[in-house]
Formats: sequence, C-alpha cells, structure tokens
Amino acid sequence: MPLPPRPVLDPDEMVPAKTLCRRVRAFANALLNLDHHIHRMARWRAQRAAQSKLPWKERTLRRLSPIRPGVPPGYRERPKTLVGETLKDCHILALDALNSS
Repeated sequence: MPLPPRPVLDPDEMVPAKTLCRRVRAFANALLNLDHHIHRMARWRAQRAAQSKLPWKERTLRRLSPIRPGVPPGYRERPKTLVGETLKDCHILALDALNSS
C-alpha cells in the first residue's frame, strides 16, 4: 500500500514545535540540575572503572558510553535549519567533552 502524499504546507503557516520544546525543556532541566548530573556521571565512571578490573564474564555494566549510540534524533549531514545546525554542534561538543576527559 503506497504512502499518502505529504501535505503541501504554506511557508508562512505556523507549525507545532512540540518536539523542539521538549528538547529545550530537557536541556534546561539538565542545566538546572547540573550537580545531580555531575554526580551521576562520576558514579557511572567509577562503576565502569571497577567493572574493567573484573574478568570479562563477571562484568555487568551494560552501557559503554553515557551518550546513546548513533546519531542524535533529527540528525542530518547538512542541516536545513539553524536548529538542526545547533543540535549537530551540541552533539559534536558532547562527544568531544566525553573523549577529552
């Protein structure tokens, strides 16, 4: 069954920004609770360091990185909007910060 055609949108028409608002709200929440997230990251690193000393079969840590694998949601190689460009830059900064520490 073929997909229905995409509706033609007027460039001046308002569009819902629910997903972008959720991302901004999550980012703001993370910044407001920075101490909590710093301690959470420190606990994760301590657990990972302790797990690395165990034999392979006894390790239980599931995550290899605190950042989810793959590209972020909405990622495009060449973003079409300033928001997409900003999200791409934030992801690059997060990966850089993770690799430099």
